[in-house]
Amino acid sequence: MLVILLALSCPSKGVENPVTNGSFEILDEQGFPKDWAPVGGFPISRIDVSNDAHTGKYSICLKRMWESPHEETGLNRVCHLLSGSKGSMLSELRGTISFWYKVVDSDLHTKFLLCVIPMSDKPLEDTGAPRQYYLIPPAHIKDKRWHRAVVTYDFSNNPNVKWVMPAVRIFGGRGELLVDDVEYIEKVGTLPLISDVYLEEIKAMEGRGCLLKAELQNIGDEVGDLTVTLSLPPYLHTPDPLTKELKSVDIKEFPREVTWKVQGVRDKEDSIMLFAKSRAGWVAESELKLVPSLKAELKLRQYILARGGKSTVSLVIKNEGTAFAKGISTRITLPRNIQLLDTPEKKLDSLAPQSTYVLSWQIKALKESKREEVKLELLTTEGKQVFSGDVLIGAPF
Repeated sequence: MLVILLALSCPSKGVENPVTNGSFEILDEQGFPKDWAPVGGFPISRIDVSNDAHTGKYSICLKRMWESPHEETGLNRVCHLLSGSKGSMLSELRGTISFWYKVVDSDLHTKFLLCVIPMSDKPLEDTGAPRQYYLIPPAHIKDKRWHRAVVTYDFSNNPNVKWVMPAVRIFGGRGELLVDDVEYIEKVGTLPLISDVYLEEIKAMEGRGCLLKAELQNIGDEVGDLTVTLSLPPYLHTPDPLTKELKSVDIKEFPREVTWKVQGVRDKEDSIMLFAKSRAGWVAESELKLVPSLKAELKLRQYILARGGKSTVSLVIKNEGTAFAKGISTRITLPRNIQLLDTPEKKLDSLAPQSTYVLSWQIKALKESKREEVKLELLTTEGKQVFSGDVLIGAPF
């Protein structure tokens, strides 16, 4: 699943971007982007320019190489603490900061944040106002695509805030993030975000009937209406209206859920698309991949056998994906001290999404042994998975 935020409206041409060098094209004598400063360093972090850019020649690459609870990996604007000077921070205390980003790599628990930090006239982060941030959703992790995000903020009523700082942070485990084309936008209006899209299979209709659910939010700076449109492959259909409207979506409310009933056999790799729009000209686009995803587990009914004893070896196969898995083959491999009382290869024509099937083999222990390894292979179009388990063979009871 991918969630992509695209801007159809943008600041007027000719208006200078207060985020100077927001595209990281101007480098200093050390080769680092002018007006920006790294947060963290070797051996935990490496922050440098990259030739993988959204536009122009360069982006900034933030690489967190080790997990550390005591050190951040990030990017700030140039700021001289306790100097009383602005540095490269912004004087605009209300508005929106837009970022383009691509997550190249990530551990399971790594968090990527795009931030706006309120700063005092010292300057220090001591205003009492919280940071505003955008947490990059899991759907964007390692998807090889550039995405646009925005962070809206308003510190204009806080007398302690003198300047604001666009910033980037990586917390937790390892990760690699590219950022480009950071800019200030005075007002964005109603701005949609599709924060989640998922399928719920209808019982007894797995792979043929499901509920498609999407969660939508307004991350802009004013209340407004949103529309969301479903686009299906030609072999799928829905009895519901393809376009649905959400009235008066507030910027502070929890995500609203929209549901369609989708019918048709999902037996090939494909995708379902969603498009959310606002009257301000912003569009959020989301892609839900239709793919099988097989997980398997080897189970032994007994792992301690007497010589001459029999047992069952099973492979529990579950399709955790969103489409039928087809052409599933399995094979068992046994050591000399265990006899197979079954055919070594077994096949499964197809397995519906969110369904489980169990294949089993009967075995017999031939000779006493401290440890014998049983192997099962699961072969699909995606490759081979190997599972193993140990059997102990003792003297007859």
